[in-house]
Amino acid sequence: MKILLIFITSILIVSCTTTTTKESQTNDFSMKKTQNGITYLSDSNSPYTGVLVNNSFVGKVKPKSTYSDGILHGEIVKCYDDGPLRATGNYKSGEKNGVWKSYYRNGQISNKEFFKDGLLNGDWISYYDNGMLKSKGKYLNGKRTGPWEFYYDNGKLNISTSYADDELHGPYLFHYRHGTKQIEGYYKNGIKNNIWKFYSPDGTLIKTVKTSY
Repeated sequence: MKILLIFITSILIVSCTTTTTKESQTNDFSMKKTQNGITYLSDSNSPYTGVLVNNSFVGKVKPKSTYSDGILHGEIVKCYDDGPLRATGNYKSGEKNGVWKSYYRNGQISNKEFFKDGLLNGDWISYYDNGMLKSKGKYLNGKRTGPWEFYYDNGKLNISTSYADDELHGPYLFHYRHGTKQIEGYYKNGIKNNIWKFYSPDGTLIKTVKTSY
């Protein structure tokens, strides 16, 4: 009985070790081949599970992709051709999922976005290459929704508006670069509606236009 238990335990250890090796293996991009959207190693007919890294890439960070059964699943790192980091994110069963970040060549983050099942869902934030906020809002199932704000690269508010089902819907404010209000109006289902007001740089009302939906 003791010998039998030792034999069974040995089999379990070998089995677990083999599984871990398959899931955590790392190979070079040069060994990658793709057939019908499925990734394999060049010397294998089995869909690839593991990480592929571009080891010949010159840069502090090397591009890499993670796969499960030949499909993107896990962390991915993208770089510009001349070296700097370009984007980081995750895939789940071939679809973008979770937090994705994009970067300018100078290392400054350009976008931070959230995905669920391949569609934008949640907060969206973008920046200028000087680090100033460029825009912020929310997505729902790939479409803009709710309040959105857009900024000039000097930090002043440019546009304040709202979306519904990816169309402008609600109050709309456009500002001069120095910060004063230039245009004030309202959208309904993507079409200008109701009273629109236009102002001079010093804040004086220039004209009023009435529109109908």
